[in-house]
Amino acid sequence: ARVVGGAITPEHATRVWNILPEVIWALLNEGPDLINRFVSGRDLLANAKMNNGVQPEQLARLHTQVEQLSQQASRPDFQQATLFSQFTKVLSILSQRNPLVLILDDLQWIDTDSVNLLFHLVRKLSGDKILLLGAYRPEEVALGRQGERHPIEGVVHELQTNLGDIHIDLMQNEGVDFVESILDSEPNKLSRDFRRMLHRHTAGHPLFTIELLRGMQLRGDIHRNEQGKWVAGARLNWDELPVRVEAVIAERIGHLPKDYQDLLRIASVEGEQFTAEILARIQGKEELDVIHILSQKISKLHRLVIAQSRKQIRGQNLSQYRFRHFLYQKYLYNQLDEVEKAYLHEKVGSALEELFYHQDLLKYPETAHQLARHFDIAGMVEKAVHYYTESGKYAGQLCANREAITHFKRALHLVGTLPDSDKRDRQALNLHLSLGPPLTATRGWGAPELENNYRQAEELCHKVADDAQLVPALWLLAVYRIGRSEHELADKLVERLFNLTQKIGDPRLLCLADLQVSPLYQGKLTQARQILTRASLPRDVSLQRSLAYQYGMAPSVVALAYLSNCLWLMGFPEQAVQCSQEACDFAAVLNIPFTTCYALSRACWLCAFAGEIDSTRIQGEKLLQITQQHEFRKFELAAVFFLNWVNTQTGVSTADEIDKMQQAMEEYQSQDTLLNRTTFLILFAEACVNAGQIERGLAAVDEAIALGERTGERWFDAEAYRVKGELLVRQAENSVQQEAYLNEAENCFQVARQIAGQQEARSLELRAVISLCRLWQSQGKGNDGRHILSEIVSQFTEGLYTIDLRKGKALLVELNG
Repeated sequence: ARVVGGAITPEHATRVWNILPEVIWALLNEGPDLINRFVSGRDLLANAKMNNGVQPEQLARLHTQVEQLSQQASRPDFQQATLFSQFTKVLSILSQRNPLVLILDDLQWIDTDSVNLLFHLVRKLSGDKILLLGAYRPEEVALGRQGERHPIEGVVHELQTNLGDIHIDLMQNEGVDFVESILDSEPNKLSRDFRRMLHRHTAGHPLFTIELLRGMQLRGDIHRNEQGKWVAGARLNWDELPVRVEAVIAERIGHLPKDYQDLLRIASVEGEQFTAEILARIQGKEELDVIHILSQKISKLHRLVIAQSRKQIRGQNLSQYRFRHFLYQKYLYNQLDEVEKAYLHEKVGSALEELFYHQDLLKYPETAHQLARHFDIAGMVEKAVHYYTESGKYAGQLCANREAITHFKRALHLVGTLPDSDKRDRQALNLHLSLGPPLTATRGWGAPELENNYRQAEELCHKVADDAQLVPALWLLAVYRIGRSEHELADKLVERLFNLTQKIGDPRLLCLADLQVSPLYQGKLTQARQILTRASLPRDVSLQRSLAYQYGMAPSVVALAYLSNCLWLMGFPEQAVQCSQEACDFAAVLNIPFTTCYALSRACWLCAFAGEIDSTRIQGEKLLQITQQHEFRKFELAAVFFLNWVNTQTGVSTADEIDKMQQAMEEYQSQDTLLNRTTFLILFAEACVNAGQIERGLAAVDEAIALGERTGERWFDAEAYRVKGELLVRQAENSVQQEAYLNEAENCFQVARQIAGQQEARSLELRAVISLCRLWQSQGKGNDGRHILSEIVSQFTEGLYTIDLRKGKALLVELNG
């Protein structure tokens, strides 16, 4: 039965069965009085009859012994020493041929006679091949028994005196391995987050871990999927304590004096980690008395808390403790009713606030979240809103965008409960604006939640007078509109924004208002260059860092990054590279990941525009690393696109890489983010030229042209028509309509040349002219292109060894023949 039930293994059962004859011999010869006292005589006889190793004479002796014992009305009393001696001799004999392991569990419940036997064993069995393992709960032993020292303490002390350090404190084990092993004992797909939460709640305590899992199974919080693997449900209830766990904890807490219990209930309000000095303030006790109770009584004696650390605030030492198990804190907190919770949270929050004046909150900003939680539960809305806002800002500085979103949303919810007032509207507006950047970082410009957030901000803007607070509202709304390629709406917001900042005259707000990228996307390159040059000039580190923390990006870095793209289009490749490097260097100084992503992503565009394959790969890998680290999905998709584009240029798995580019583009668009889609489509179509997927490339470039006409995003229109012409040339190679395709291609090249000239996009004009001249050359009309190619090449004053200029000069040499 034990084998079938899994209590012992078949190998273990076989060993026990094989040693049975020796056990019977030892009992009959050295421990006859142990039969029916320590061993059931009838069970022993029944097993002996089935064991072929038991000799007939031994079986007969055992049968006689058991019969005699069963016929005795009462067994004669023996001296305890006699029984102990027989017990010791039997174990000693058995251990001579078979090393023994004796496991004694729950020694905290041991009786006095058993303690005496244990003393006898450890004294007399020294040198025998016996390993004695005893387990007990030190917190139970520490309580003593009937006002005296617990009897097991004497055994432990004697063993330590004779044998040295034999004590193993299992509470020092963090329990991670146990949690992992218990979960992996059955097939499962439980996430790393689930495992972390389980360990946090149980600290690897076996009973707590198993019972918590069992409760979750019964409630359906975790269940088996179709493959029979345990999976977590959509909603997990970590708050409900299983009955057995609650009973064990209740018993532990019940051993404490009432004033100790009251102290721990207040501690549970502060959290899993708590402060002795705060408890002393709330209870009106001396700090040293509270520390003594926590360290000497509740920690060492009852083992419910652990001393953690000490830190100094404004010259005062704060003593930090934590509950040994998270479930202890949860149980104590759950014993409080709602009125008690609100009252104590107010007391704890006020004590914390008194300890951390504003200047100290700047040193310990993580305390703001504690204060927000305490005042929230206490119903002190104004203070809760203030500290949730501070917590959100601090999380944003750490690029913990999900945490920032949580804090800002909670603050918005609480603001909504306040009476209607101008102050409330301004608070709500500030929170909506603060919520925008982390939402953008994690969910992209087109997320419905972001759109709803900014729509509410727009409504609040109409209720707030034109002042300094309205500037960031208008700026973030403009950024939102640009992200959706709504350039006409963005221009109107920017115009209002610029006029307002000029009237206010605040240098900080002027720096923000100067950053405008919409002219670049609309193909107004000369205007864009002037605006971006002005916006890139303020290089004050503290100013740019504070703006980046508040609005998600450092204006000067973003301006430099976009200026590099603008300069390349206008035919200044060396200045473009210099600007891009300055943007990346300044971003590294600021060390704000989201701003760094702007610098790296525009560097990717620059390198891809210029056809610099290795440089695009290097920048793309940097961008991918930082985006995956901080979960900036929008920028991550861009990095994936560029890295796959690089492979199409080098001939690595071209068809597969193009599919991956398409997937990245479509996910990017699924977030309703249209900005840059025209350019993505053009690079995609260019990759299709290399892969020979002409129809797919034509569909992409036609979409890019149509999207540019609809949104006004025309900065790469010239390249769109040029790439379309190249696709048509390839299509003409194997077509009966060759002349028609080539005529259409020539028209595309001419349109590309015209658009580039109008936009002063000299680099794109050069490309269009090269494509046109190659077409004419293939048609025997090479002389027609020499003049225009020579003219455009001569206009370049720098970057004379760039890929495009080298191609242009080489073609010019061919045409001059």
